[in-house]
Amino acid sequence: MSFIRHAEACGLLIRDLIPDGRWHRVHTVDKPKKQNGAYVFDGIKGAVRNWATMETAVPYRPDKPLPRIDRAKMERDLAERRRADHKLDEARHAKATIEAHRMLASASFQQHNYLADKGFPDERGLVLEGKLLIPMRGAQNYTILNGLQTIDAEGKKFLPGTRAKGAVFKIASDAAPSRWLCEGFATALSLKAAMAELRRVAQVVVCFSAGNLAHVAQMIKPPVFIMADNDESETGKLAAEATGLPWTMPPEVGMDANDLHQAYGLRALVKLMLDIRE
Repeated sequence: MSFIRHAEACGLLIRDLIPDGRWHRVHTVDKPKKQNGAYVFDGIKGAVRNWATMETAVPYRPDKPLPRIDRAKMERDLAERRRADHKLDEARHAKATIEAHRMLASASFQQHNYLADKGFPDERGLVLEGKLLIPMRGAQNYTILNGLQTIDAEGKKFLPGTRAKGAVFKIASDAAPSRWLCEGFATALSLKAAMAELRRVAQVVVCFSAGNLAHVAQMIKPPVFIMADNDESETGKLAAEATGLPWTMPPEVGMDANDLHQAYGLRALVKLMLDIRE
């Protein structure tokens, strides 16, 4: 049996085998998004370990068969770990929801340095202990509070336990004739200002990340338009394209719509929105 087959039998996913005698982390079948497996191979002998399903490493020698693995026990252990992880996740989320409700109830509408820095010195938001609070609610059921994003001088953070996937913050009513999706709150304020300049009514939906924007886009009532961030990594562009919806983004790499608004004025953002790609 080859080392690759040995690793696959133990649930490891090795794309490019490195036979240097050192341990390397890799993805696994049970947790394909995490590097939960590890292997070491010197070209002749080695060992593998799946940290979620194995208590110790399983050695490999080309002249010996794969040691017997109790797959039924592995499956039971894996299912038990998944149940435990889910229970822990639910508990963390419940705690986050309670804390989010408490913080929102204790906050007051105030001006905030972040809003001033983004070109909206007169804008007011929910502020608590120097933090601007952005409620994160369910895209499909806006009465459900998923958690909070907090913004202060140290940056943006999600309240621990916040369920970000499928969470949004809406500006304007669902009765608006169209919707604009974007990633960040400052971008949303710039889009709101641009719509006012155009004398049009649209709901602006903050999605908090490019990945979540692509996810939420499938849940929102049309017509829907996308304002992507122009990331150097092209994350925003790829997410916008993945929606299959009309989209646009600032022409300069590293810019979001608020950056464009501040650098070149509101008319530049308005023109960008009017020239949206179909």
